[in-house]
Amino acid sequence: WTAAKTVLRYLTGTPDIGITFGAGPPGLQVFCDADHAGDIDTRRSTTGYAFIFNGGAISWASRLQPTVAASTTEAEYIAAATTIKEGLWLRKLFQDLSLDLHTVAICADSQTALKLLKNPIVSNRSKHIDVVHHFARERVARNEVTFEYISTESMVADALTKPVPATKFNFCRAGMGLS
Repeated sequence: WTAAKTVLRYLTGTPDIGITFGAGPPGLQVFCDADHAGDIDTRRSTTGYAFIFNGGAISWASRLQPTVAASTTEAEYIAAATTIKEGLWLRKLFQDLSLDLHTVAICADSQTALKLLKNPIVSNRSKHIDVVHHFARERVARNEVTFEYISTESMVADALTKPVPATKFNFCRAGMGLS
């Protein structure tokens, strides 16, 4: 109930804010993030992603992951797999609309998850990750998606995974084209 009232207060205080296209950089920008074990009751992590086209968000999500992640790396890896699924669907949609999008470039702030995606190694730290998420490696190897590291300070999807200070929230909101 408290969360619902907070959302309603926010919406009441921001009636003039909406998604603006064309204000940001051209093309598609994708941000992917996770919050490890953030749910107090189930200890599940939260996946957050934002797809921004020509400065405005066209697809975004913030949801609990289907399984409990044993590490931050696994939580970020699961988030990457979820983001890849959405990215491949949008890639197909872009092709149907005759828009040129060969590779979906995704920005993430977890260097360990990026290493795991780019180098298909199996170690004691990664062998527990469910096979269903390993399709992400295959898509990276096929060059259908690429991953780039960005600093946490530049992560637009942070506001979709955890509570953030007002300055970070405003940065994330502006990064998604809300003005």
